[in-house]
Amino acid sequence: MERMTLLKRPRKLINMSLEPIREKNHVDIVVVAFNNADIIRYQYELIRKNIQDNYSYIVADNSTEPSVRAAIEQFCREHEISYISMPKDYLNYIGTSYSHAAVLNYLCRRVLSKRQPAITAFIDHDLFPIAQYSIVHHLVTQNVYGVLRERGAAWYIWPGMAFFRTESISPASLDFMPTQSDDAIYMDTGGSIWHNYYRTLERNELLFPIVEQVAIREGDDYHGDMVQYIDHHAWLHTINGSCWKRVADGKEHIVKQLLDKYLTKC
Repeated sequence: MERMTLLKRPRKLINMSLEPIREKNHVDIVVVAFNNADIIRYQYELIRKNIQDNYSYIVADNSTEPSVRAAIEQFCREHEISYISMPKDYLNYIGTSYSHAAVLNYLCRRVLSKRQPAITAFIDHDLFPIAQYSIVHHLVTQNVYGVLRERGAAWYIWPGMAFFRTESISPASLDFMPTQSDDAIYMDTGGSIWHNYYRTLERNELLFPIVEQVAIREGDDYHGDMVQYIDHHAWLHTINGSCWKRVADGKEHIVKQLLDKYLTKC
């Protein structure tokens, strides 16, 4: 089913160059959008405000709601943002983790392998830089950086915040499909990279960002009541940005208040 997705052409490419990037330390910041136009707007503004590197912001739209896809496309056109309207993703029928992985693999093979940026930064659509930040800085002494997931003796990096130096591993070699570790422990999206890359690295020599989970209202539901601050409060992960899990008294209004605060903060 993934091969069927990989063979399809994008529905649209807007403001999107597939020529090789010659600039040293250029970062392609890649986000998969899914059924929420508002958070793409916030993310774009906060990246403009806080990311200090030379970068391209690339939105890969995997939305299933036509009206949302149209709104995201229009926003990207108006702001000259690189936009890819993804083809039908057949792995949606299996599960969201496989669908997300299929989109990332498609981007690696059909887009990033052609652009060859010095650094690729994959981020979730509900992850926002809320302080001045350099992605390049975190890849000076190591070739990969991001939020750690440990599964027994294996480990991988959450693709919602995963930075790679292309000289260390080419985009075409990245495989984000869920898999099992050698001792049969399930590893979610990004797990397959363990088998051909992460396992070759010295885990104890790498630095990973600290993740702090904070309640934004009374309750202990991960999707409905929590946010995460990552890397010494440099990033805010608002969780459940596509609202795939319905929660009582949705938290969208609280999230917008938080993001407005960081947008207007000096």
